[in-house]
Amino acid sequence: MNPLPDCRTRHLVGSVNHLGYSWIKIFCANCGNIYVYIPEDNKEFAFYLCNDCAEKLPPIEGCYYEPDEEYWKRVHAMQMEKYGRILQPGEIAVEIDRGTFPKVGIEL
Repeated sequence: MNPLPDCRTRHLVGSVNHLGYSWIKIFCANCGNIYVYIPEDNKEFAFYLCNDCAEKLPPIEGCYYEPDEEYWKRVHAMQMEKYGRILQPGEIAVEIDRGTFPKVGIEL
């Protein structure tokens, strides 16, 4: 059982089809504002804090926090290293389908 709240809506509302994938909205666990979309295939669980709430609240023990801007800097740096440029969303989708898009993970 996960002690963190699930940030997906109880009823699927407003899924978006983008680049051949279905995306659903998730909301901030603290303020409730809808901030991001995740692939609908992630049906098990999603937890998200917007940057404003994450900066105001104390850290959650056992959880990793990285501001959205820092995450995207790492994604772009990885793309520059591997491809020599920032890929367009359609190009990323193709690379993911091929299984050649590197995972941008974290080291704990």
